[in-house]
This record gives sequence, structure tokens and C-alpha cells, in this order.
Amino acid sequence: MNHFVRGQLLFHDGQPVVGVKVSAYHLKSKAHLLRNSESIWTGLTDAHGRFKLHRLEDDERITALTDPREILWTESPNAIESSADRFQIAFDVPVAGRGRIRALPLNSDSHTYHLHLNRAVTFLPSRHAWGFINRFPGYYLPFAIRWMPDIPSVRSFYGLCGGMVASSLDWYYAGEAIPEGNKAPRRKSTIHQYLHKRQMHSIGKVGRQVVRFAHWMALPDGTGRGTWARTWLQFKQVRKLIDQGQPVPLGLVYVSSHDTLGVWHNHQVLAYRYVVRSNDLFDLYIYDPNHPRRDDVFIRCHKVRLMRETRNRGSRDVTGLRGEQRVGYRRKKTVRGFFVMPYERTKVSISDMAGKLGQASQPLPTLR
Repeated sequence: MNHFVRGQLLFHDGQPVVGVKVSAYHLKSKAHLLRNSESIWTGLTDAHGRFKLHRLEDDERITALTDPREILWTESPNAIESSADRFQIAFDVPVAGRGRIRALPLNSDSHTYHLHLNRAVTFLPSRHAWGFINRFPGYYLPFAIRWMPDIPSVRSFYGLCGGMVASSLDWYYAGEAIPEGNKAPRRKSTIHQYLHKRQMHSIGKVGRQVVRFAHWMALPDGTGRGTWARTWLQFKQVRKLIDQGQPVPLGLVYVSSHDTLGVWHNHQVLAYRYVVRSNDLFDLYIYDPNHPRRDDVFIRCHKVRLMRETRNRGSRDVTGLRGEQRVGYRRKKTVRGFFVMPYERTKVSISDMAGKLGQASQPLPTLR
């Protein structure tokens, strides 16, 4: 005789749903009973999304569950599996910080349950990003193009912000702990080569993203075709991706081509959370490689009405978004605009690199 009902709970993208309450209940019951003690069998999903609804007899301790006190029984598990059509499995899944009940028919064949939700973004710079600052000695330019002006004025330090953002995201998706350390890796070390390669990936083939930065630098700010109007459209895309559980690499445009032609004065960061302060005010939280391990770096975004645009079929308001980057609540600098950067998930032999921060040159693990 079985003493448990087992299963696995996965998000829509196949990622496991971790640490949520799972209950089986009779169709005559109601989903709201998940929060009280009537007619419910409950358990918790583990790190792989697996759960077991154990049968509790007498004072038997159930060690497979995180909290045995969550277990309640009214019928035997055999009764569930032999009459699956009369039972449902319900999951108390946090959505936007609040528990939401999701109920699915009991599946006695595959025991696998898919929620039509994507995993919430759990990325935090203090846990998932590099601990060293984006400052490397030498003359390598992250946007190295021979004909670009101002190169003689470049100091003997450079950044790999795009590589640091992409590699942090690689580690996050791999579910591995990123190597510790607050000193940048030495030149030609394993980690340095990896960051360099991911930097080159971030700027695209033949410097496509460099051209994009240069184009945005040449735009005005507060017009219907300027950086603010374009940033509002990009921000809507960022919110959609974050809602789908995806952190978003961004290109930040700090400078105008009227002031400098140095594309490297701009930046790459990773957006992982947004907060709606009001209808016209948003805080977009970012991992900034220039401020390692800080969870309080964000772009304060002000929604503004730019102009009334008239077209053949009528007129419409043109909306824009102007921003300023803050560290804590101290203003850092003006952000003229931002756009979504391309990211392609890379499978990397992370175990080969773990612990090699700053070590001597090693063969670069295969990127594919």
C-alpha cells in the first residue's frame, strides 16, 4: 500500500517551482481550504520541484518535508490515485509577493504538473553578480574601433561591463554560485578570457551594438523621435520580460555626440526588478558592474508627455521616459536613455572556472 502521493511541479519554461505548499483536495472542497485545516493533504516542493504528500499515522515523523506540521490527512493516498477524476492538486504559488491558488486536475500517470507561469526573477547583485569593480588595467577598449576619435585620450584602464553582465546571467541560469572575490581577475586568466569573450558577444557581430550606441548618442532627448520616446517603448518591453521571469541586459546612454564621440562613456547593466511608485514614476533596479554587490542601484524613471503628434488618421500623445541613475537614494548621473541588449544563453563549463578567480592563465572552457 502506498503511503504518499508524489509529483513534480514545473514552471511553463520547465524550471522547478521551489518551496511552495502543495495540497490534494476533493472536488467537493474549495481551493480556499488550502489556508485552513479542513480536508487537505499538504506538503512542500523541494529544490527540484518534487513533492510527496505523505500519510501521517499516529506520531510518525515525516522527514522528507521541510515542515511536517504542514501535513494533514483525511483519506488514504490510494483513494486519491484510484479516483483521480474526483481530486485536484492545488499549489499556493507566490505571485507579486502574494499567494495565489493554482489548481490542476490530479494526474495519476505522469505525476508532472506544469503551471502556465514563468519563474519569478530572483536575481540579486549581492548573491548572483561579480564582487569586483568593472576596472581592468591595460589599454583594451570594450568598443575598440580604429577609426573612432578620442582614442589617444583613453586612460590605461578599461571596462568589461557587457562581459560582466552576460557572464553573471550565465551563472544565474546555470544555478551555480558565482566565484567569490573582490579583486578583478588578472589579464589572460581563465575568468578574464571568459569575460573578454562574453564582452565581444555583447557588442554583436561587426560591432552592431556599438553602432546602436552611436546612433542613440546622436539623437535629441525630448522630441517625438528622441531618446526619451524610444526609452518609453523599450521600458514596456523590459517590464514584459521581467514579468516573464527574465532579467534584461540594458545599454545605458549617458552622453551625447554633441559633447563627445567616445562610445565607451556609455554602459551596460542588468535590469532584474521594477517598482511602480505611481502612474508616472517607476524604479528600475539594476546590477551595475561599477557598483558590485549592491542591491540598491536603480534608475528612477519619470514618465513625461512630450508632444501631440498629428497623423493622417488622427492625433496622439507621444510619451517619453527620462531617467536618472541612483545608488541608494543619492543621485548618481543622468540617463539619457536605455535599450534592451541582445543576450544568448551560453553553456559554459562553470565547474572548471569556479575558484579560479585571478589565477594564472588556463585554457578557456568551451563556450557553445
